[in-house]
Amino acid sequence: MKLPKYLIESKAPPPLTLTSTTQCKLTNHQICSYRDSRVIASLEHYGLLNTNQIYSLHFSSVSKQMCNRRLRMLVKRKAIKPPGRYSISEPNFYFLDKRPQSHIEHRLGVNWIVIWFEKYGKRIKGDVIYQVDFEVDYKIIKPDAFLVVQARDKSLWFFFLEFDRAESGNDFGKKVKKYNDLFETGMKSAWWRQHTDGFPSIYVVTTGSKEKIKKKISENNRHGLDFQIFSLEWIITQCSKKQGG
Repeated sequence: MKLPKYLIESKAPPPLTLTSTTQCKLTNHQICSYRDSRVIASLEHYGLLNTNQIYSLHFSSVSKQMCNRRLRMLVKRKAIKPPGRYSISEPNFYFLDKRPQSHIEHRLGVNWIVIWFEKYGKRIKGDVIYQVDFEVDYKIIKPDAFLVVQARDKSLWFFFLEFDRAESGNDFGKKVKKYNDLFETGMKSAWWRQHTDGFPSIYVVTTGSKEKIKKKISENNRHGLDFQIFSLEWIITQCSKKQGG
């Protein structure tokens, strides 16, 4: 079955991968220009990214100082907007157009999950992110993101992504119930249903206790949907690992 047009090419910008041979052929100016274009493409794709996320995506083979220097240069050239910061203890975040006014911390958390998929999949499995849709409204529930991954064997895998800020005090059990309600609808109108007989796995990243999330899932997951739980700290650690080249 032919894939929808928007699945043919990934919306996510490719990571900067420079082999020793490539580095010999490119001048420092060309390397910087390439990184700059990737940073801008990433901001367009993700909406906003903080310094650590940009470093993880495009500068992990060089120093953090280089990353900060290029970001300052992009701001000076007005290619990106001056950075914002929602907390003095957190790194700056960057964006292209209008400054986000709310839910900044939440969106950055969701973006960490997507970055982890992008970096982990390509490093370990050779998977490619084909599509990311943020806050898809299914009426019953609005997942933080819907992710489509293509594996090496060209099979498609589907995921719902959820970022749980323990500080918000929200009852995650209610969200588990809503996913089960969504499952009961059959979702026959969803385009991805023609590519799978199953229900997407639900990847949850939390700033709090994984055990509390597991308890909520155990109490409310009446259809036994596949929930996978990770801590934000672990996700960031994985994304922060040095990449070769």
